Amino acid sequence: MKFFCMAAVALMMAACSQDDSTADFQNTPKSKGIAFTATVGLDADATTRALWIDDDNNRLIAKFVKNETMALVYKIGSQSYNTTAKVTDVDEETGAATIAATLEDGVVNGTELTIIYPSTAADGATGNIKSGLLAEQTGLGVNPAANVFLDVRKGTGIVSIIGDQAVMGSATKLKAQYAFCKYTLGLPAGTLQPLYIKDDATGEIITTVTPNNPSENVWVAMEPAISKAYKFELTGAYNKILKVGTATLQAGKYYRTELPARYPLEMSELEKGIDEGCIIAGNGKIYMNKLGVSQASETAEAMVALIGQTENNTYGLGFALENITDNVYSGYYWSKTAEVVEAWAAKHPVEGGTWRLPSQTDWQMMFSGCQINGDYVAIASSECTINGFKQKIAAVGINIQNMPTDSYYRTSKSAGWYVSFSGLFNDDNAKAKFFGDADIRAYVRACLAF
Repeated sequence: MKFFCMAAVALMMAACSQDDSTADFQNTPKSKGIAFTATVGLDADATTRALWIDDDNNRLIAKFVKNETMALVYKIGSQSYNTTAKVTDVDEETGAATIAATLEDGVVNGTELTIIYPSTAADGATGNIKSGLLAEQTGLGVNPAANVFLDVRKGTGIVSIIGDQAVMGSATKLKAQYAFCKYTLGLPAGTLQPLYIKDDATGEIITTVTPNNPSENVWVAMEPAISKAYKFELTGAYNKILKVGTATLQAGKYYRTELPARYPLEMSELEKGIDEGCIIAGNGKIYMNKLGVSQASETAEAMVALIGQTENNTYGLGFALENITDNVYSGYYWSKTAEVVEAWAAKHPVEGGTWRLPSQTDWQMMFSGCQINGDYVAIASSECTINGFKQKIAAVGINIQNMPTDSYYRTSKSAGWYVSFSGLFNDDNAKAKFFGDADIRAYVRACLAF
């Protein structure tokens, strides 16, 4: 927003002569205003202006810079005015800045004047900080010239008129409005989805940042708060909560934290609606994705497909990341399924979990657990839509081309029962159907009860 001086313009009409036809008008010269100077400093509690970072001492180091601008807001009578002051000098010892501007004629002794730094943060002549600044942050890099840190400060002082000039007798302290936070992402490679920083209580998005690389630092200004719950959430394919925590933030203070602190999880820490699609490793830990498992030097075994109890489990169900195959035929007859699952499970142990051939209920519960925006619909006991399930398995790298239309998977219900996937690869109307026909050869894929 550009700020400007509103100079008063007066028109004076000369007295008319007795002859109305000879009226004489004269223009009064436009007011030049009142020259104003002041000295401004930083509030005692502030870490100072955010121009560069000294992480070793956990502080921000800064000073005002010549030619920076600040907004001045004041009243003459009931009329509000705003103009822009420029930093003309900086005291190298104290860091205090001298500012200069021109105020409107009519300013009197005792006029209260509000100073907002930088001038772009002021909401016109209201004397308030512009709304929406936090949401507009990029969060990337340290670029003081672009006010990346949103180092917004505000103070008030009283104007004194001395001759034809206006001053403020003592240095005015500009108090920081936001806390400064650095979040170190440390995400696995390939996770460049937008990062939401939210108010966990209201769900309000404070700001959204898309990192340039997974290990990038994110610099964010945040409102001061006492014991407030925050949520850090990745959007896009992963749709993961990286961290939920409570913090007290003071204006002008500098805070640091690492993301994601949420993973790996214990099985008991899984949250419904948040962690479906995560990966279960052989050590029984839950990781954000397969890359996270690999970086931990563990083996990825299953995708979390259900959080909650169903049949003979405690915390949920996992969907195996691969088919069980004999490398000759596409599947097995019913009579072989029990032994092939047992043999495969012995080669894929998961601490705290038990592999089994999924029942029809297991399949339906996994489809339901992976639903996105309520897209799971149980059309009948023998058919359901599974678009969310399709998206989840694709996001974790399960090749859906290996599960094409009319792929048959065994259920443990009885001889001859299987589930068929329709439209899983070719369209957006994926469905699953359960059949109880003759004992045909069918694919086998285990599920993990944990």
